[in-house]
Amino acid sequence: MTDSLLFFTFSPIQTFIQEARRAEDLFNGSAILSDLAKAAAQSIKDQGGSLIYPAGEVDGKFLSDVPNVLVAEFKQDEKENVGKKVKESIQKEFEARWQAICDQALMKMRGLGIPIDKTWEDIWEQQVKPDHLWEIYWAVVPLGNGYADAYRQASRAIGGLKRSRIFKQPMEEKGQKDSLSGKRAALHTANFTKAKDYWADVSKLSDVYPSKVRPNGRERLDAISAVKRFAELKNEPFDSTSTVAAADYIERAKGFLHTYRDLLGSLFDEEKEVFRPYKKVTSKADWPYDGDLLYDTTLTVERFKSDYHFHFDDKDPQAKQDEEALANELKECRDLLKGNKEKKIKGIYEEFGKPSPYYALIVLDGDSMGAKIDGLLDSKTQKPDEAHKEFSQRLGLFSAQVKKIVVDEHHGFLVYNGGDDVMCMAPLSKAVPLAIALREAFKETMKDFNVSVSAGVAISHHQSPLDFAIEEARKAEKAAKKIDKQKNAICIHVMKRSGEPLEVRSGWDDMNTIVEELRGLFAENTLSSRLAYVVQHDAPVLTGLVPEARRSMLKVLLKRQSADGFDAETWANRLGEWARKMDALEGVRDGFTEMANWLVLARFLSQSGGEQ
Repeated sequence: MTDSLLFFTFSPIQTFIQEARRAEDLFNGSAILSDLAKAAAQSIKDQGGSLIYPAGEVDGKFLSDVPNVLVAEFKQDEKENVGKKVKESIQKEFEARWQAICDQALMKMRGLGIPIDKTWEDIWEQQVKPDHLWEIYWAVVPLGNGYADAYRQASRAIGGLKRSRIFKQPMEEKGQKDSLSGKRAALHTANFTKAKDYWADVSKLSDVYPSKVRPNGRERLDAISAVKRFAELKNEPFDSTSTVAAADYIERAKGFLHTYRDLLGSLFDEEKEVFRPYKKVTSKADWPYDGDLLYDTTLTVERFKSDYHFHFDDKDPQAKQDEEALANELKECRDLLKGNKEKKIKGIYEEFGKPSPYYALIVLDGDSMGAKIDGLLDSKTQKPDEAHKEFSQRLGLFSAQVKKIVVDEHHGFLVYNGGDDVMCMAPLSKAVPLAIALREAFKETMKDFNVSVSAGVAISHHQSPLDFAIEEARKAEKAAKKIDKQKNAICIHVMKRSGEPLEVRSGWDDMNTIVEELRGLFAENTLSSRLAYVVQHDAPVLTGLVPEARRSMLKVLLKRQSADGFDAETWANRLGEWARKMDALEGVRDGFTEMANWLVLARFLSQSGGEQ
């Protein structure tokens, strides 16, 4: 008989993930959190515990990432000691796994020849201490009064512990701060008064590529940042934001990229001693390089010096000629991309256009999951623990579909996949279709439980700071969950490189396929690109009209700004009805203005971000 219930969780989560300047930080940060949760879950199972949440293991292995909240039942032999024994064992395994991850990163850094001394080690040891970084919460409650009562007691206990802030508050650290958090002291050795100078020297090491540390002291890492950069938890490569932005372009143009790929291969030839070899980021034959190299703005001597470690010694009399040779080769590369009429070279851009400079970061999260579980505990048809476990298993079934939807079907990049909590990146053209596909899979898998999901999407330039995109995606997710009592919505924040940012939101069912249809109409020039801004400009006036008058005015605008044969009446009805439904939602400014902003987004999507 199982007669104890365990609740286990740890933090920080959001700040740990959000401290990221590039995709590698985000990817590895999420992988570390999942790895630590797996270590705790394994410890629970080793002690005879039966996991209620998460579920979904196959042959003893989790098919998805493990969340930072674990719920398990235990057989209790010694009532007075079970809680202490379980807690000590889990914490020991958790801290051992964290230490192993840190040791792996440290060994990697030593192998690269990064200078380390006593001063450096003191900063490292202080920052990676488990009690310095991690807050671990646990509660064990007897099941004497049943599963539902024990679950609620444990949940309240965990909430109380978190509010009490019983963990040590970190002290202000002296010295230059790291680039990712801006709070902790950056690692450095005793012979450097400024961490910036130390990291500038580290970036000059032959095996420390710009993908690890940006040159000239533009990045300074503390111990936590360094663990994210140098620990290697997954065998699969991570994609940069540039590669994500260009992913759909690579798929479309891969048959025409061979000549350009081979020319880059000669540039990065490791036999050329004057250049530092650039490490290929993937093993894909069609395109083995970072997507950044598909943008002609990258193909300058300055960018290759700063971002690709092309080094010229000013004291070497040959350096000037070598730099000129690089400039000429980069000119050839630009000709292959953009074309050259004089040389009669038809560029890849002429055939396929330019890759979009924007990508999407998508955060998907189940709505009111705590309330849903609380409702399951009062089930009249099932035992509470069985109902909770079945709910967890369904979440596991959804997780098992996520990678196929994100990677295989939408050329996206999966960052985190933990039940109802998903984070992924995708090229701009796939942003809305991917969000809808994930929602549809969740809806279908969880239909028996009548639970919904909301999404926040941040659309950002591939060269903008990633931490800003993460923050905006989280804000968008929170905004989506403020829509109506049922939530069940999507909110998108667009951070344009120039011009005003854009924010749109809608219920899933109200939006349906309409955005993709509008994107297609704008792309085919069936709808004039001016339409979106005309409707947006007139929205304040039209909002005050009765629905019928709004539809009539919208029909006039659609006729004026569309090609012959366009069914303005049908579309005026569709858009008017969408606006009416959004008008009825709480948390939406007004439905017509919201609809107008969605038109602006559809136009933006149709022009790949409008920066061609």
